[in-house]
Parts: sequence; structure tokens; C-alpha cells
Amino acid sequence: MESATIVIPSKHADIFNGCEQSLKTFAPQAPKILIKDGNEIVDPPGWTVIPGIAPFIFSRNVNLGIKACTGDVLLMNDDVQFRHPNTVEKLQEVMESHPEVGILSPKVSGLAGNVVCNPNDRITISDKWIAFVCVLIRRSVFEKIGLLDETFTGYGEDDVDFCYRAHTAGIKIAITSEVTVNHGHKGQQSTSSFSRRKNFRDLVLESGKRFAEKWGSAAGIRDWAGSPPPKQVRRVYTNNGLTIDWWSRHPRRK
Repeated sequence: MESATIVIPSKHADIFNGCEQSLKTFAPQAPKILIKDGNEIVDPPGWTVIPGIAPFIFSRNVNLGIKACTGDVLLMNDDVQFRHPNTVEKLQEVMESHPEVGILSPKVSGLAGNVVCNPNDRITISDKWIAFVCVLIRRSVFEKIGLLDETFTGYGEDDVDFCYRAHTAGIKIAITSEVTVNHGHKGQQSTSSFSRRKNFRDLVLESGKRFAEKWGSAAGIRDWAGSPPPKQVRRVYTNNGLTIDWWSRHPRRK
């Protein structure tokens, strides 16, 4: 089986170094692509390094990595660390045994917006979206529905959008208990390079607005995306009758 290629966008060396060290320990043979935002990170040996396009847009930069490789892709945030040997191989084995699954997440220790973050079964099919903290995506999924939507120029919802497109195309989304990864730099939460942007909260709301504009009139989108939180903690966008809060609603963004 051809190894999946690990694709990581990053800007800050202190965040990326922890991720890199864990991959050196637990995935030494897997091909790796770094999409580098700026020049703070020293090019890691054995990696393919691609300069990111400024200004940094998550979907646009990870698409550079996806297009630069063949085969399946393990897309990761730079504040994720592996915990087990053969993490990539185990994820691929689970996906190989479930051909209906096109997007697969490991268990996540730390913050994630998944409906099911810590499943007990080898495979748990999700009828909702999963956060792209660390996800294995089949190459055939990109061939069927395309890459991440680069019109999401803020933070987030590009993963929700991708999952919704996969869902409507009949592709299953799942989480496995076979593998666990850590999410968070030095035990903290929301610590990816992108989260250090000064206008981070505004960028989250910007992407929420874009999602509402794109999918607000889609049949069943309210049930699929999830229920909004109580009004007193909401900042919302409304489009065609769909009320969306894209800051308070998801645990990873509180």
C-alpha cells in the first residue's frame, strides 16, 4: 500500500517543532510536505517544503500540498502530535477495510469540533462533519468533489464545507479508536499558527458568513450542521432563514 502523504501548513517554529519531532519518532518513513508561511521555520530534512501564498489562506495553502503529491493525504494542523508508532499505517488499514469511508479522523486528545471526538469502536460513521485537526482523505475524494474551497478566506468552515460536499456525494465520514493524536501546543488549546492572527475572531466570523451564503438554502443543512447555542452566547449570521453561530457553537472555537 502506498503511504499517505502528510500535509501540514505552518508559520511558527515553536509550534511546528513539536509536531515535527513527533513525526520523526512515529512516522519516520511517511512522505511529508510543509507549506511554509514566511521564513521563521528552518526547512526540515527529508520534507518537501512549499512556500505558501500570502496572505495565508488555509484552504489555498493546503491545496498546494494536496496537488504536489499523489495518493491519499493525511492533512494535519501544526499543533498536532502523534503518540503511537505506525499511526499513518493504522489509519490507512482502517480506511482500507472500509471502502465506503473517504474521510477518517483518529481520536483526538485535546480540542476538536467533532460530534464524536473519542469513539470506542474501531470505526464510527459520523452523519455530521468532522474537524480537520488530523484527517486521512482518499485521493478519490478529491477527484470526485474537488479540493478545499479557497473562497473561505477566513478561519474555519472550509472543513465543514468539504465534509458537506463529500456527504452529499455519498462519501462516508468516520472516526476511529485505533489511533489517538494529541492536539495542542504545550497543553494549550487553539494553538495552531493561524490562531495567532490578531484578527482571529473576525476571521472565524468571516468564514461563518461565507458558509451561510453558500449553503444557507440547502435542504437539511440546519440539521446536518448542528443546532445553534442559546441566544445569550450567540453571534450569528442569517441567510435564507438559517441562523449560524460559527464562534460559540463549536467547542474548538470557544
